Amino acid sequence: MKRVVPLLIAAALALPTWAHEGEDHGAPAPPAAATEVAPRAATVTETFGVLVAARHGGLVLYLDRSETNEPVTGARIEVESGASRTVARPEEPGVYWLETQHFAPPGKYPMTIAVEADDAADLMSVTLEVPAQATATPSPTHSISWDRAALWGASGALLLAGVGFVAVRRRSRNLRIEETTR
Repeated sequence: MKRVVPLLIAAALALPTWAHEGEDHGAPAPPAAATEVAPRAATVTETFGVLVAARHGGLVLYLDRSETNEPVTGARIEVESGASRTVARPEEPGVYWLETQHFAPPGKYPMTIAVEADDAADLMSVTLEVPAQATATPSPTHSISWDRAALWGASGALLLAGVGFVAVRRRSRNLRIEETTR
């Protein structure tokens, strides 16, 4: 029993230093840059659903059927916004490309989208909002690793338990010594 207390104390002190795999203790990685999300707008009618996204000098239109969410192929899509009127060309099933610089500057762009497919035609309206490009600086943060905090907490609890165990043993030992000397 005399060896249990030093063993508990040694284990409590050694607990935070136990080795484990999968963690690099080198320099922290630089914060990840914020990813840009393309400005987008969506509208749905009884026949079609369209998602419009502004990308690299144009618009990407994703067209599908409202009821089945099936991509619409072979459709003719005409987009009108202000004085601009352009026809989109198909890129892949359900995806159409509209090359224009009209939507590049920041602002709100109301547009009318005319869709003609084999068996249906529809007229939709949507407003695309292109925000001004703001440069966001990442704020320095210090995150706490919960496994590390739990490890330190368990180590402290084990150390306190060991100290408490030693104190109780000494007290009971002292009480026995006092009883025998009386």
